[in-house]
Amino acid sequence: MKRKTHNSISRKAGSLIHSTSGYAQLSIPFLAILIAVGIMSYILLTSLAVWNADKRTSYEKIISQKSKSLVELESKISSINKKITSALATSRGFVETHNVKYIATKPIKTASRSNEMEL
Repeated sequence: MKRKTHNSISRKAGSLIHSTSGYAQLSIPFLAILIAVGIMSYILLTSLAVWNADKRTSYEKIISQKSKSLVELESKISSINKKITSALATSRGFVETHNVKYIATKPIKTASRSNEMEL
């Protein structure tokens, strides 16, 4: 059996140190690239968040304007509906019907097997 000498142990330790320094030399550029990509991603996501917040506020303004115009239109429709009476309709030529006829049809059936329903 071979006896290990102090010289062989120091060679192994030296090769281990040499391999870790080589690993460190290789990992530093990848680490720098990783940090740069992380910073750029942070900047991109932050700018997108600011842009989205800005767009949301502009869309909220547009929605509030549309809502106001919708309320105005609804009030106009309700005021017009209040003015329409049967006397106004007959003066404009509309005639009330007394004998209303409806078309008779068969009920529609659904095609679903799991939920057999008739409408």
